Amino acid sequence: MRSLVGLTPTEWPEARLSDICDLIPGAPTRDDPSGSVPVLKPRNLVLGRLAGPTDTMDSAEAKQHPRYRVMSGDLLCARTGTVGKVGLATDRQAGWVFGSGLICVRAKPDSRVDPRYLACYFTHPAVAGWITRHAKRTSIPNISSKILSALPVSLPPLSIQNSIAASIAKLNDSIEAHQRVSETTAEIRDAVLPLLMTGELPADDPGEATIFSG
Repeated sequence: MRSLVGLTPTEWPEARLSDICDLIPGAPTRDDPSGSVPVLKPRNLVLGRLAGPTDTMDSAEAKQHPRYRVMSGDLLCARTGTVGKVGLATDRQAGWVFGSGLICVRAKPDSRVDPRYLACYFTHPAVAGWITRHAKRTSIPNISSKILSALPVSLPPLSIQNSIAASIAKLNDSIEAHQRVSETTAEIRDAVLPLLMTGELPADDPGEATIFSG
């Protein structure tokens, strides 16, 4: 059948996102440096995961907003800026708060959708294109939960969803490993350059580099 992501097997139905998930816009929050509850924002969405330093909120204030507490398996989607960028919550983020720049996409109990697959689905070029086309064109692009709820989602059997998610997870792990190598190499470069420029470290002949040998 013809779906948003292309031709798919006839036994893979397509559903609206709101048919399989609840969409919850994030809460306006105020950063409290002395707070103990992390607050997630669009900058924390990295390669389909949640990472990086977060703002924080006072625990007493967080208890007043149970609707905006993260559950394991929640897919957090940026609704401003780089709209459609996503990060999947794990047990580690359970109880955290998602801020106003995010939409929480939470699978319904009977939806038969693997949140890990859904995270992969959002990164498909055709899906990213759909979200970009439907975002409001202001100085800062944004998309509402109402518009996002209409996103067509292709639903393979759960076993295939699991396989897709596992394959993409391995590739994401490889990307992260290469990024760490690149960052470490850049740090070495920055440390070595001043030493080379002052003669404290001998420069190698072209083609006979020994700085990193052995």
